[in-house]
Amino acid sequence: LISSPSNKQKGRMPTTRQATKEDAAKLHEIIQNAYRGAPGVAGWTTETHLITGQRILLDELEELLENGQENLHILVAEENDQVLGCIKVEPLNDEECEFGMFSVNPKLQAKGIGSFLLKSAEELAQTKWNAKRGVLHVLKPRSELIAYYERRGYKFSGVEIPFPNNHTRGEFTKVYLNFVELKKDL
Repeated sequence: LISSPSNKQKGRMPTTRQATKEDAAKLHEIIQNAYRGAPGVAGWTTETHLITGQRILLDELEELLENGQENLHILVAEENDQVLGCIKVEPLNDEECEFGMFSVNPKLQAKGIGSFLLKSAEELAQTKWNAKRGVLHVLKPRSELIAYYERRGYKFSGVEIPFPNNHTRGEFTKVYLNFVELKKDL
C-alpha cells in the first residue's frame, strides 16, 4: 500500500492496492462515469462529446481482473474502504509501461486523487517492471487532459495513433479521432 505525502497534508490518506474481481462492478461504474458519464454524473475527464457508449464492458473488466494481471496491474485508490479510482499499468517493452483506464470517481475529482494514482502507477512501473518511461495515449481533442499530463512531466512523443475503427460499443461524435502519445522519463 502506498500513501501520498501531499495528500497527508490535506488530511487525506488514500492507499493503493491491486484490484480484484470483487472490485469489478464498482470500478466499472467509476470508469464509465469518468469517461462516458451522463451530464451531471460525468467529471471533467468525460469524452461524451467525442464518443458515446461503454468505455469497457463489465465482463471485459472482470476478465482482466481475473486472468490478466500477470502481465498488467490495475491499481485501486481507496480511503476508508471507499474506492476512489483506478489506473491500469501495463509493460509495453523492457523500458516502458503504459498507463490507461485512468479513472477517478467524478464526484471526487480535482482533489489530488488523480495525481496520487498517477504517481503510484509510476512508482509501481519502476519497482515491478524496472520501467524507465511512462506512456499515455490521450484523445487528441482533449487539450485540457493533455495539459494535465504535461503539468506532471509528460511530453508529446511525436506519435499519433488512429482510434480503432473496430469500436462497436458506441458512436463517434467526431468523424476522425486520433490518440496522441505522451511519455515521461521515470
